[in-house]
Amino acid sequence: LSPRLVPNLSGLGEIVAGSAHTCALLGTGTAQCWGNNGFGQLGDGSNNQSSTPRSVSGLTGATQLAAGTSHTCALVGGQVSCWGSDTYGQQGDGGATTHRNTPGPVIAGLTNVVELAAGAFHTCARQSAGQVYCWGNNGSGQLGDGSTNNRTAPVLAGGVSATRIRAGAVHTCALLSTGEVVCWGDNAAGQLGDGSIASRS
Repeated sequence: LSPRLVPNLSGLGEIVAGSAHTCALLGTGTAQCWGNNGFGQLGDGSNNQSSTPRSVSGLTGATQLAAGTSHTCALVGGQVSCWGSDTYGQQGDGGATTHRNTPGPVIAGLTNVVELAAGAFHTCARQSAGQVYCWGNNGSGQLGDGSTNNRTAPVLAGGVSATRIRAGAVHTCALLSTGEVVCWGDNAAGQLGDGSIASRS
């Protein structure tokens, strides 16, 4: 097998991939997605999978994408919109955990966002001043709020002032302005890098 060209895509700024779906950010600030769509993670208003790109409904002005296992988020004007699975609250809308097949805003108040990162079932956002907020699944403490409670709205990852953020399936790491790295969440394989296999919240 060899790579195949995805048709009808050009001028791309970014691509992200979930478990079984892929999305591309176009230079126009719109996005197209393809693959599995059982939870609406393609954002086209349907739940039908597609082997070719489909436009994300109503999304304009996007500057970054992030994809979890079966959800997708976009950064638009310093705010975040998400769509797809909401089993653990990864939509961040503060309401019922209802799957969504078109973009919807993360709860009001999360502004000045400059970077997104998505794990399997959680999402994190970094604000311009360095604060990190996360939401969704928190079974291993991957939201960094000192608990293991799932969150349907963004919570502050305590004590972190970051210049970059990255998320694994069930852990999160941040690069600090000092050049140091801090991590939290699942640590069963030592992925937090602290010399232990103890998870941290």
